[in-house]
Amino acid sequence: MSDSMCKVKEFMVKFGYVPGHLEDIPKGEVTEGMLRAMGKSLQIFAKEMEPWLRHCDVRLLRGHLMMEELGELLEAMADLDELGVLDGLADLEYVTKGTAIQFDLPLDAAFDEVHRANMTKERVLESDTRLRRKGMNWNPPDLIRVLDHHRQCQADESRQDKFA
Repeated sequence: MSDSMCKVKEFMVKFGYVPGHLEDIPKGEVTEGMLRAMGKSLQIFAKEMEPWLRHCDVRLLRGHLMMEELGELLEAMADLDELGVLDGLADLEYVTKGTAIQFDLPLDAAFDEVHRANMTKERVLESDTRLRRKGMNWNPPDLIRVLDHHRQCQADESRQDKFA
């Protein structure tokens, strides 16, 4: 399991989310219908965006890709299609990381910082795993520091390349 997967699991365990399998989830018409409708809506919107992509704005392209992949993921979740969910998650992660690379953003470092902040949250009720609060010990993620550090490292590398 990757470092980021371990960190997310640590957070989930802290708040009582128990890892399981799709087949363990009870099917419900409302839930499946909602997921399917959300998935279809995102895919339709992504399709409607395609003419805009001719304007070559990379932000539109990245948004289009994310919506398309999220739509496919939601449909697979509605179908309790384990392979489809895995494919959708991998595609969405691939597009997310590609977007970070496209915009030269330190996603791994930002993830670590958000995880650090999330672990300072606390449960509101032991019986309700969905309720979290920031609490007195919450320490927000310092993404400005992460981005500044990234930019400083790039500047240092650039200076080193000039002298090499």
